[in-house]
Amino acid sequence: MANEPAAPPAPRPLDGLLVLDLTLYLSGPFATQILGGLGARVIKIEQPGSGDPIRATPPYYGPRGIHSAPREGDDLSLSVLKRNRNKESITLNLKSEAGRAILRDLARRADVLVENFAPGVATRLGIGEEALRAINARLIYCSISGFGQDGPYRGLPAYDIVVQAMSGLMTSTGEPDGPPTRSGPSFADLTAGLYGAIGILAALHQRERDPAGRGQGVEVAMLDSLFSLVFDEALDVQTAGGGSPRTGNRRPRLTPFGVYEAADGFIAICAVTDAQVAALFRAIGRPELVGDPRYATLEARIERAAEVDALVGEWTRPRAKADLWRALARAHIPAGPVAEIPELLADPQLRERRMITPLSHPTLDPSPDAVAADLPIKFSRAEVALDRPAPALGADNERVYGELLGLTSARLAALWAEGVI
Repeated sequence: MANEPAAPPAPRPLDGLLVLDLTLYLSGPFATQILGGLGARVIKIEQPGSGDPIRATPPYYGPRGIHSAPREGDDLSLSVLKRNRNKESITLNLKSEAGRAILRDLARRADVLVENFAPGVATRLGIGEEALRAINARLIYCSISGFGQDGPYRGLPAYDIVVQAMSGLMTSTGEPDGPPTRSGPSFADLTAGLYGAIGILAALHQRERDPAGRGQGVEVAMLDSLFSLVFDEALDVQTAGGGSPRTGNRRPRLTPFGVYEAADGFIAICAVTDAQVAALFRAIGRPELVGDPRYATLEARIERAAEVDALVGEWTRPRAKADLWRALARAHIPAGPVAEIPELLADPQLRERRMITPLSHPTLDPSPDAVAADLPIKFSRAEVALDRPAPALGADNERVYGELLGLTSARLAALWAEGVI
């Protein structure tokens, strides 16, 4: 019936958990956004006035639409709109003793705290793991940094490209005769954020099994995180044999494997087994090559990799990548078109799985160009999504401080006048 009450929202896996988010830029905010999408209550704590420096980073979304021109009054950073979904925002001056005292009060009630200050900063402020877990033994305290809380690089500044360089990613990315190349996405930041979220979830599980319900510290370094992915490949063996760690889109131990030119772009093709290669030869109209001893085994194909690539490229170049993909899919050959951004946003697979979601904000008109990725985890008994818009800086001050600490409007006004919030 029309006047029946709406069904209550489906529970989320982390409902009831309180997370304090002291993070800036990308690695930490990515970790806490995952927790928020899974249902945790994430309270982002920022410096009064300025907030996370990413708030002043283009491109912006505002009355002029999406642009990279100098920021004006109502413009909001697209990065903020993406990274602060499913969070609440409060302001707190952690440089003041009154601000640190309020944080300690919040930490008494929290399940998780995440910070990505430079190593040692939180301890100097009196809000490090030891100090806060002394007042809340259940607290999971996660620290994310560039190089870790110890070691000879501990105090060095780290940005994504620096860590990509030092992890081995750049030396193994690019063409053999070209320079080392960074990946497009900020993989060092994002990988550290993922490991941070995994570590927090593991620590929460262990807390539930601990007789005293004790929390613990979780420590993640960007360099460790990215190195763990890069060195899963046998780069040491490859270079010891005189090979280059940079192989472009090819894999030296697999042929054909790469990106091939099409009439309207490029397509990735990977035929790994002898059966897949035989199917590929039939698909490209060269059935006489099936069983040809020059290409019948992986070892033979690797020796003639240039010849194999030339055969495949001769077939792909005059054809549209959609036609190529259909033909290869019919033959059950692993392949996929290299998607340009407009194609990606129209992808029926991503849309069917609700991976593309519009960005919204109470002060902005909707724009079809303002979209972001949703949470890539599906559950059978829970609905999860990054479905709450990023809040304005300090938008939740009154509610959060009132609900959690019982601060009155008058007390909040006094704290604001003192520069504490």
